[in-house]
Amino acid sequence: MRRDEQVAEVNKVLVEIGADCVPQILVWNKIDIDRQGYSLDPGIERDEYGKISRVRLSAHSGSGVEYLRQALVESAVGLSNTSFAKAHGEFNSNELN
Repeated sequence: MRRDEQVAEVNKVLVEIGADCVPQILVWNKIDIDRQGYSLDPGIERDEYGKISRVRLSAHSGSGVEYLRQALVESAVGLSNTSFAKAHGEFNSNELN
C-alpha cells in the first residue's frame, strides 16, 4: 500500500471515531529506504499558513528526528497559546484554520 493510500485509510478511521478535528502532523518514516530510485531527504514541510504539515525522517538512522522534535514543540506551543486565549476570552476559532 502506498503512503497516500495509508494516509487516506487512517483519515477514514479518524472520521469514524470523531477525531478528524484533532491537530495532526503527518510523519513519513523510512525515508532512507530506496523506493524504485525515489528517496526523500529529512525535513519539514509547511502548509500555506506556515504550519508544519509533514515531517520526513528515518527512525532507523535517526536522520530527521530533530525535525519531529521541532514539530512537536511548535505544535505544543501553538496549542498552549490557543488554550491560554480560550481561558482569557481571547480565542477566535478562525485562528485554528
